[in-house]
Order: sequence, then C-alpha cells, then structure tokens
Amino acid sequence: RQCQRIPAVVSNSKAVRVVESFPESEDNYPKAIAQLQERFGRELFVQIYVRDLLSMVMRNAATGRSKTDIPALYDKLEAKIRALESLGRTQNKYG
Repeated sequence: RQCQRIPAVVSNSKAVRVVESFPESEDNYPKAIAQLQERFGRELFVQIYVRDLLSMVMRNAATGRSKTDIPALYDKLEAKIRALESLGRTQNKYG
C-alpha cells in the first residue's frame, strides 16, 4: 500500500485521504508526496519526525535499557534523522 511507504501518516487522517486519492502505482508515489508537501507543507513533516524522535527517546527512557532493542532503536533513529536531513534540517543547522 502506498500509505505504508509514506512515513508518519496517521490512519484516518486528512493526509491518508490525500494519499489514497491516488491510484496505487510507482508513478503516483512522487505525485502523492508532492501533493502532501503542497497541502500540508514541509513543516508538518518536520514536526512529525521531531515528535517521533522525542517519543522514541522517551519510550527508551521509560522502559530501561534491559528491554530496549538497541540495533532496532538505532535504525529507527537513523531513518528519522535522514528524513529530517532530506527536508533541509541538519544537525549543523539546528544542533
């Protein structure tokens, strides 16, 4: 499903409805992204990624290290950081 490929899309949200308005195909994936960016703006993506990063850190702190899958946490953090970098948010700019 196309919605699964687009990060940080909340089910039953306006963003999901935008994505689902496109027939599912490889050609429509960039069109769906462009429509999301036009409609909701890059700042929404930035807010969602930052919120997800903070949530991951808070969950890790709450569960303790004994229950944390460190490699999986690292992979998730890296993915969110790369997504922020693709939106022009770098550590050098905001770190």
